[in-house]
Amino acid sequence: MRLDNQNMPLTQKQLKFYDNITQGMSQVDAYLDAYDAHNMARNTAYVKASELTKNGKIMAKIALFRQQEKEQILQLNRELTIALIEELETLKLAKSKRKISQRLKTIKLLNKIHGYNKPEKIENKPRFGGATVIVVK
Repeated sequence: MRLDNQNMPLTQKQLKFYDNITQGMSQVDAYLDAYDAHNMARNTAYVKASELTKNGKIMAKIALFRQQEKEQILQLNRELTIALIEELETLKLAKSKRKISQRLKTIKLLNKIHGYNKPEKIENKPRFGGATVIVVK
């Protein structure tokens, strides 16, 4: 009789791996921690972590976590946008320099939240020679 792995629950180590990933660890570090494999060769750990990440149940759980995280961020952005617009409404008729300055700061923040700020240039100078790369973010 063959067991169907898809119906089996995640093991404690697999759950620990998932938790580590959702806490921001790299796949290999999450694997080393979850499986207490700190003495394992790094290349072997990369392979094992990659295999574990491709496990359908773990992939689905990570995808669900990321989707929920995106939804939380969008909800937070909506709430923040509403609060900032309300603040702008209260400052709308302001004539003092302090309130006008606050209104401009609020508008800049709204623009940044929604991606309307001007691109930032970041210089990436290689450590060991080579061409400097300018990344527009």
